[in-house]
Amino acid sequence: MKKLITIIVLAFLVINVNAQKQRVAILHPEYDMYVSVAQKDMILGALEEAFTKSEGYTPISRTALNKILDELELTLSDAFDQATVMKVGGLIGANIICASDVSKYDQSQIQVKVSLISVTTGEILRVQSQLIESNKIEVDSKVLARRLAQDVNRKEVKFSKDGGDVETIICYANNFEIIPPTFAPGSWIWYKAEKEGDNIIIRSSKNTTIDQRQAILKVKLTNENRYAEITIVQDGVIYPNEMIEKSNLNFPVYGGIQKIKMLVTNKVEIDNKPDWIQIDLPRGDVNDELVFHCDPNEKDGKRDYTIKLYIVGESFRQPYQIRITQDPAPIVSSEKISFPASGGKQIVEINSMEDRGIGIKNDKDWIKTKLQGNILTIKCDKNKLTSKRSSKLTVDEGNRQDVIKVEQEAGTVQPWLKYHLNYKKTLWSPLLSFGFVQRGYNLSTDKNEEISLWEQPENIPMILQGGLKFNSFFNPQKHGLGIDWGFYYEYALPTNKTATNPAGREYTYSFERHTAYIPVRLMFKYDLTRYFGVFVHGGAGIDCGIYENIKATYSNETTPFYQLPNKMDFSSIMNRTYISAEYGGGIQLSCVMISATFTNRVFTFNPEETFTNKQKQGLIVNFSLMF
Repeated sequence: MKKLITIIVLAFLVINVNAQKQRVAILHPEYDMYVSVAQKDMILGALEEAFTKSEGYTPISRTALNKILDELELTLSDAFDQATVMKVGGLIGANIICASDVSKYDQSQIQVKVSLISVTTGEILRVQSQLIESNKIEVDSKVLARRLAQDVNRKEVKFSKDGGDVETIICYANNFEIIPPTFAPGSWIWYKAEKEGDNIIIRSSKNTTIDQRQAILKVKLTNENRYAEITIVQDGVIYPNEMIEKSNLNFPVYGGIQKIKMLVTNKVEIDNKPDWIQIDLPRGDVNDELVFHCDPNEKDGKRDYTIKLYIVGESFRQPYQIRITQDPAPIVSSEKISFPASGGKQIVEINSMEDRGIGIKNDKDWIKTKLQGNILTIKCDKNKLTSKRSSKLTVDEGNRQDVIKVEQEAGTVQPWLKYHLNYKKTLWSPLLSFGFVQRGYNLSTDKNEEISLWEQPENIPMILQGGLKFNSFFNPQKHGLGIDWGFYYEYALPTNKTATNPAGREYTYSFERHTAYIPVRLMFKYDLTRYFGVFVHGGAGIDCGIYENIKATYSNETTPFYQLPNKMDFSSIMNRTYISAEYGGGIQLSCVMISATFTNRVFTFNPEETFTNKQKQGLIVNFSLMF
């Protein structure tokens, strides 16, 4: 009987501490053997401090709670089932039980999970779970506890006079609903609040008045049967004169210091700022400055925050906004990697946020990627080309994006392919050319008899040709126009044959000739594939006979009717020079060109003598190889 009276008295005392708030009994955390008592006590202290400072909760005294539990022969660290929770909560006058669990996660982190349980229904009202660094328990546990004990992360939002801004409030309750705002009859509804997941999105319209306006937004915490309030404030029309030098700052990823010059000497009040920015306020001197210190960005994407401050005078309080941006932290450990021509594999570390996904985009099929955790494996195929190649890997993580440039050394190829690729890159290309030539000649006598060696193909002299050929293209990377020219030596094999002239008279002739040949043609080439193309050409050729030994004798006669001396006669070299019109075409296979060219004499320097030997028509077949 005495025990029961003691419990009732203590419960009555606890209940009357504060009847307007939710009463919370904070139990000792459950913890495993790898968590120290000191670490557990830090977490318990953080929870008690957070609920003590909260507006919606009143923690029950640990002394009073221990006294009641002792009477029930329980401890703060006992594992409670739902029935025990409801029994203990009812006896001590608590509305909510705060139960927590602490366990080791890895060598440097512990897992902390804290739940708020309704004494009336046994329902879990709120849960907060977080990995905490072992050496940061005191700080991080306070952050977790504040989130649990708060209804919302901010109790007030402020809008500029221009409106159109969006403010986001996080509500920590499991279930909540927004109570629609009410305004006086005839007044404007100047803000709008909407629920999106765990967030409350608030937007405002433009304020065209001088006065600041204010409203209270109510949020019903459904499971807890109470309300949270958020104050919404919007500035009026601001003072028109500029008092600071600029209103935008951008910091590099490693942070640093930047300054804004003050144009007045008034006092400055900072309304809000991010935790990664520290501000040194001016001392009130002429040409004083606002000094901004920015921390390095180690993991976040692009930081963007608008700091609100006020410049205060005797009759005004001038609001200003300073936008602070900072470049995103690099996602990858290396932004450039190189591979040999043989290919291979390399590893890049990813500096990723824990709650964001990573996307990899690859612009070349000879690069393969595989992401496992924070390790990106990049595989490169063998380079079969003679030129270097490169690729870009785009690593995307939410609002951050990095590019890894991949380069690979040139490979080695067969010599014929190497020549072909060089041919494709150079403006002019030399080729070693060999050819087979057939040329027809007309022999005229003093008796006006013309002997044609062209109309009788079996008697046409056989000529071998060799020399250098040059192809100069105006755009070597693509098909198009160019110039085909070269220097050749021709040798007509010694011939001794019997033939019949057009008059039916039989004659015997011998023919030997050494010739210098220079063609100049316009050429059009079209590549059908990487290694195969066709071309046509047309132009003129100069055929200069350096040495000739020609003799023609009628049958049954011993005196030749045409004869050139068997010697090198440079004095009459122009008499053995012809200019021909030429046209033809051919194919190109990699570094090999095969062409056929028809020639027709159009001009000769040989005067009308008694005996003449004039080139008439011809056919040239060339085989050319680039070197």
